[in-house]
Parts: sequence; C-alpha cells; structure tokens
Amino acid sequence: MGARSRSRVSRIALAVAAVTWLVPSGADGANPYGSNDAWFKVVPKKYQERPEYAFVEADPELPNVLLIGDSISMRYTTGVRKQLMGAANLYRAPDNCRSTRQTLAEIEIYLGEVKWDVIHFNAGIHDLTHLDANGKTAPPPEGRHQIPLKDYRANLGKLIARLKATGAKLIWAASTPIGSGAEKTGIRRDRDVVAYNAAALEAVISRGVAVNDLYEVAKPQADALLSDGVHPNAEGSRVLANAVAAAIRDQLAESAYVTKTGRTLISNIGSERATQGNGNKIVTVGDKTHVVWQDSIEEGYFARARTLDRNSGEWSAVQTLGKGRDNHARPTITADSKGFLHVIIGGHHDSLQYRRSIRPNDSSEWTPIQTFAKTTYPILLSGPDDTLYITGRHDQGWAGMDFYAKPPGGDWEYRGLLVTKQERFKYYAAYHNAMAWGPKKKTLHMSVGFFLGDAKHEGEHNRDPQGLVQAVGYMRSDNAGQSWTKADGTLIETPATTDTLDLIDYGERSRDATDKPKPGIQHCGLAVDQQNRPYVVYIRHTPQPGGINMVTPDGKGGWAKRPLREEVAERWPGLVAVNCNVSITRNDVISLVLTLAPLEHPRANWSPGIHGRPEFWLRDEPNIQRLVWLESRDGGRTFSSSGAIPHRPDRGTLLPTMERLTGFHAPPAGKSPPLLYFEGLSRYRKPGELIQNDVFFVER
Repeated sequence: MGARSRSRVSRIALAVAAVTWLVPSGADGANPYGSNDAWFKVVPKKYQERPEYAFVEADPELPNVLLIGDSISMRYTTGVRKQLMGAANLYRAPDNCRSTRQTLAEIEIYLGEVKWDVIHFNAGIHDLTHLDANGKTAPPPEGRHQIPLKDYRANLGKLIARLKATGAKLIWAASTPIGSGAEKTGIRRDRDVVAYNAAALEAVISRGVAVNDLYEVAKPQADALLSDGVHPNAEGSRVLANAVAAAIRDQLAESAYVTKTGRTLISNIGSERATQGNGNKIVTVGDKTHVVWQDSIEEGYFARARTLDRNSGEWSAVQTLGKGRDNHARPTITADSKGFLHVIIGGHHDSLQYRRSIRPNDSSEWTPIQTFAKTTYPILLSGPDDTLYITGRHDQGWAGMDFYAKPPGGDWEYRGLLVTKQERFKYYAAYHNAMAWGPKKKTLHMSVGFFLGDAKHEGEHNRDPQGLVQAVGYMRSDNAGQSWTKADGTLIETPATTDTLDLIDYGERSRDATDKPKPGIQHCGLAVDQQNRPYVVYIRHTPQPGGINMVTPDGKGGWAKRPLREEVAERWPGLVAVNCNVSITRNDVISLVLTLAPLEHPRANWSPGIHGRPEFWLRDEPNIQRLVWLESRDGGRTFSSSGAIPHRPDRGTLLPTMERLTGFHAPPAGKSPPLLYFEGLSRYRKPGELIQNDVFFVER
C-alpha cells in the first residue's frame, strides 16, 4: 500500500451508513456511556486517571464515534478527540481491548447502547504476540502466537459481522509496525504484523469496510515514532491521531454526502449480486414502497425486504424472506389488486420459494414458504384477475424459459416452455427475458435474449463454444399466455426459437473463427406505454463496443431502431454503455439507467473471447463503472439526461434495478421509477471469501 494513497481511509472500500437494525443490547442492559457512574464501573481502576478514559459528556446533536483497540489506540485517543471536538462525540471502549479474543468476548460492553455513526477498530498486535505455555511473553520456539493467524482471520470475520449489525460506518485500522528494538526480542515481529494485516485486509475489503493504513503511516519512521518499538511516543501519538481523525472525518463526510444526494443505505451486507436480474425488486403501493434484495453472510445467501413509509420517511426493520442456494437465488416482488405482496426467491438448481404478505401493503409478516419447481432467474407478474405468472430458465439441460401460473387461491401450474433452444445447441444456454403488461393488463409482452452454443471438444475450455449465437427476440399474448404472436399479430407456435419468434437482432460466429469476436449481444429489458407499444432495449458490442439500441415495432412487420451510442458519447465522452435497465411511468416517461465504462482502458477486452460478452472483464474492474440516467417523454425520439448516480472512484456502482410495472403498483405520480443498486464488488467469490456490499435506494 502507498503511504500517501492509503494513510487516511483506503479508497478501496466504503463502509456502511447508519441504519436501524435489531441488535442485542449491552451486557445485562448496561450502557457504560450513559453516565459517569456507569462508565467508571467498567473502566479498570488502573486506567481511570488516564485522560483517554475521561467520561464523555456527549452533545446529542453530534454524531457518535467509537474507538476500539489496544494500548496503541489508547495513546492516540485524546489527540483524535481534540481534533474532532465540535464535529463528533469521540468515545473509546472502556478498556484496553487487546486481542480479537478479548474484543469478541467483551464486544457487547464496548458497544453499549449508543447509536454509533462511525466505529474505528483494530486488533492484531496482541494476537501476534508470542506467549509460552504459561502465558508469558517468550520468543519462538518456546513462544507461539497468542491467536494463530487462522483463528485471527475467523475472529475478525465474527467481529465485523457484529459491528456491521450496529449500522455504523466501519473503519479498520491496520496494526502499526514493530520497531527494530522490539524486533530483536522476537516476541513481536514486523513480518508477523505484515502477515496479520494482509489477512485482515482480505476480510475487510471484501466486506466493504474502509481501511486506515496506520502501518504505512508509521513504518517509514517506526524507530522515531515508537518509543519501545511498539507503543507510540508523543510524536507518534500525534501522527497516528492525525491519520485516525482524518479517516473518521472522511466517513462522516461520506455519510452526509449520501444523504445530500438523496440516497438511502438499506443494507451493508448485500451480496455480490444483491440487486441483479430482470425480476422486479421494488413495488410502490399507496403510501409505501417495498424493496427486496439479496444479502450475504457467513451462514449463506438470504432474501430480504424493507418498507419505506412515504408519509414519515421512515424505513422498516429488515425482514428475512428465505435462504437461497447461492448468489443466483435472488428475490422478485409484485403486488396484486388488493395490495397483497407476492415474492418469489429464485432456485438455481433448487426449488423456487413463494411467499405472500399476511396483510395488504405490509411486509412485516408473510405466509410460510411454499416450494415448487426448479427455475432460475424468475420474473413475477400479477394479472388483471390476480393470477400470478412466472417465467424463468428451465433447470434441466437449460432447455428454455418455463411458464407458470397461479390462479387466486389455487396452486402453481406448469404451462410449458415459452421459448427453447434448437436441437443443434447441445450444451449451456442462457435466456435473459423481460415481461411487462400493456394498458389495463390486456396484453402480456415478453422480450428475451438468447446466449446459445455447443458442448466443448477435447482441449477446449467450457466457455469456448458458448455464446456462438446471440440474439434478441420478442413475443406477446392477448390472452394471458394461452397463445403468443409477433408484434404484427402473426401466430407463434410455442416453445418459440430464434427461428420462429419476432427476431430483433441476431449474431453468429462460427466455431472455428477464433480470430473474430462472438456477437456480444446483451438484452437489457422491456417497457410498454399506454398505447400498448413495446420498447425493447439491448446492447450490441460488435462491430463496436457499447452499441445500445431501443427498438419498437414500425407497423410494417419490422422494428424501428433508435441508436443511443452517440447520445451516450455526447453526454459522457469516453464512456460506453455496458449494461442498462429500462422502465416506464404511467404517463409514458421512458427511464433508462445505463451502466457506463471507459472505452479506453489498460485491461479492456471488448473482443469478448471465450466469455462471449465484455461484461466478464468488467467484473474484475468494478471501480470504473458508473450509473447514469436518460429519460424520454416523446416515445424515444429525444432524450434528456437527469444526471448520474454519485460515483466514487474507489468503488463499483453496480447492477441497478428500477421499479417496473409488473402488477398493481407504480411510482408516485410525477416521480421517476425508484432505483436500487449496490456499491462494492460483483465478481465471483474467492475460496473462503465473503463479499458484502452497500445496497442503496434512490428516488428522484
């Protein structure tokens, strides 16, 4: 790490904003920060005269900041408190917190009953200290690490989980170096500090915790700043206090900026796919907006829900809807004519899970989970008579798109495949579909993206023959899915294929043409206006990257194309669209949220190779992606930009999803569709890794 670039808060990861969670109270209900008497009941007598353990007379108008750490943090506490005077109430835990073992054992006391805005924490030096069999400090081989590295990593994961439950923004402080004098004893070694810090960084960065690299702050002057090679002297305390105060100020400023820009953090533990998919995740019914997403914790992946009371501006507590098999098992939500909420949790080689709210327009209580079928990436709609409809990818052999229906009060019924792959496609297939109702829910519209290929030959990678054929097509039904037609009314026999449905775009690369890119066609979504006119949006990255198009039937059996690539280039020079999300309001304002990335980049791979689409390389480059809005009030003839989602260069701004009209719900009149997205990482997990992201709600 560079001392300059990370001596304050690392720009690698942003911690969490203050949200209300249900968490355990302090031990036996005690709050050591509540009164002078309560404070000194828990502060060890040997520390009670030290200035860092003075009782804090808090200003209720200021944010609350907690320092958790060992004796090194004790040395810089007063300096940090002085620098933050008038800006925050600066507390420290009522003890020398020592190792991760003690910190975990005493964490409820350390947290008390204060609503924390920022927590700056560290443990490590005690963990790596060598102790003998009698618990006395001793160099190796008699001495061994007090907390082995494996246990340290596990303890730190548990600690982060508990601290995240407070809703505070978290800052991990890297352990400071060991000076040459202390190094000679062998009891504490700088190479162990490096190893323990590296293990900590793996844990905190993937979990979206900010990093304050105090190691790099102190290392260049370790012998001058550390009086005994471990503890800072007066100058060392001043230097460390400056870095800690700056880190805290950064996080307080970021929290204020989130509020200023109209964003609300609804989860700080969102998965690496928290908001992904064409299944709707937001419904607004009357004076409430309900959202669903996927969280990731050590115990697995969980579908969650929260509700915004639009009158009070308050958010409900988090409700757990169910556990999914993996990060593909994300939830989707709709509302019926009576206001009941309906949720499906995707399967991915496992059963779908269905739940309904017990009361209309209320996400606080749900019916028991009902499992059925095996379908991935479901889309859920409510029809005019409250029949529910689901489409999703067929589980066995990736055969096509399943179609299910549930009449009011009835069971889920399988109604066959809507689309399928032709016989010549032998192996993996992906179908990215979107569905939307026309006016008064008389017409059901569907657009679908195809990603088709073959089984690998000897010596090939699995992905080599995948995505050789990519396409976007469309079909519609005027009788709730009993029969389907093209846009011009031509009947389509189901299951449809790229040969038989209303084909919008198609690309194919021969298996042997390895010097040429695969088509790079990516279906984005579908919206339908009040004249029953569908708008299908997709991106094609060949022959040039970022070729985004919106198409609508031309009335002559074809499709009128509205290219948007130049629109993007004019408004955001040097950037191209790599993904998009589309919705429409009741008064026919078409909203697009585009994910943009630099056209020129050292690791750009716009010729997608074996992956078939360029977004695969972008999974490893989340920080360069940003979200922007485009709107059209005249059926796509002209567009205006309503700005960009605030973007931090240290974090990915990823996988947006807007409210889409899938049932009896709609954004409030005069407002654009609300949006969910997350900041952090969207790549695949590394072995043993836990990825947690910040999930934001945005409304304009």
